[in-house]
Amino acid sequence: MQEIHTPHLSVLQAYLLYLQRLPVGSQSALADSPFWWSCLGSTVGLASSLGLHLEPRPWGIPAWEKRLRRRLWWAVYVEDKWRSLLIGRPPFVDREEWDVQILDENDFVIDGQDESLENGATFRSFTKLAIIADDIHQTFYTLRASQRMCEDFRISINAARPIREELQAWYASLPESLRIKQKYQDDYQTPHIEGVSSLHFAYLILELFVYRAILRPLARSPPPPPIADDKNPQDISWLLEDLGYDGQGLDQLPVVDFSELGDAAEATLNAAEKCAGIIVNFVGALTSADFNTFWYPWTRISFATVSNFILLLLIQAPTLQHASRTKHLLDIWSQNLSSQYKNHENLMSLGLVRLRTLMADGLARNFIVSPHLAEVLNTGTTGHGEMPTDNTWNMQP
Repeated sequence: MQEIHTPHLSVLQAYLLYLQRLPVGSQSALADSPFWWSCLGSTVGLASSLGLHLEPRPWGIPAWEKRLRRRLWWAVYVEDKWRSLLIGRPPFVDREEWDVQILDENDFVIDGQDESLENGATFRSFTKLAIIADDIHQTFYTLRASQRMCEDFRISINAARPIREELQAWYASLPESLRIKQKYQDDYQTPHIEGVSSLHFAYLILELFVYRAILRPLARSPPPPPIADDKNPQDISWLLEDLGYDGQGLDQLPVVDFSELGDAAEATLNAAEKCAGIIVNFVGALTSADFNTFWYPWTRISFATVSNFILLLLIQAPTLQHASRTKHLLDIWSQNLSSQYKNHENLMSLGLVRLRTLMADGLARNFIVSPHLAEVLNTGTTGHGEMPTDNTWNMQP
């Protein structure tokens, strides 16, 4: 630790490598300890001390160091934004306190090796997703944003519009080499470039976070404490424009008259269930080749997030049909997690343990269970909510 007092770029690189350590054994079933958040804070602090948050291109330093500094900054940025969103902590990197431009192909030129350019394409796409992750966090999941939106369905839908446009633009900008082509139902053909499956999974997780935020006003829960000194409430538009994004087969958010909130809520809930179904199919179709590449350690929290989201859909199911369909989806997700767990324990344990623990204890012990949900749980009813048999829940429209 003595090197921290006079840090070099190599010290920061060591910190970043350490953050990529996956827990092993029984530790993989536990959430990250506070140590890892402190470690991330130290990493961001080192980056700032080294001036990585400043654009180095105008500086009089060697070209290789400029490229390295830019890559390292974005590696720190990705860690900060994804971890803060996934575990619900305020990010260390303030969006007003850095000015490093987005990475380009030239940042991955290493001794004239062409393969470095190809390998950098995935990371560049991850950095752009991290920017959207920060937008989602700031829009929906800060303390004040959560308090403002948790009871207002209209403002939540309106806030989702620019986020969906960002996600649409991100997917449209993907080069052909980073796209996943669906061969047939529940099966996806992954390009040869490493990390493509984890990239698309990260994208789907951001879609999930958007839907989770939109559904908050529909939850049966007591109101939060009031916001202190909130003198600038957001202006609410009562007209909802098309928020659709068809790049992954995800449903459009409803375009309706909000005097009929029930119809809007139903359409949004259906879209959220479809989003969950797409993720379930995607994870179930992953092969050993997809996992034989680098996956960020925080991805294990993403799998747990999917478990939590499907459980949320089940608990909040307003009708027998929704409850029956979501219970069937939960069963498939549990099967997919169990199947992938056999060979990828470190990534799947957290999501699987959380799911099994709640189901083993009984949902009624931890949640308010509606009569129609109790019927589904007690009888295994699925006849009123069969899963689609066509490609409704596949990635491509």
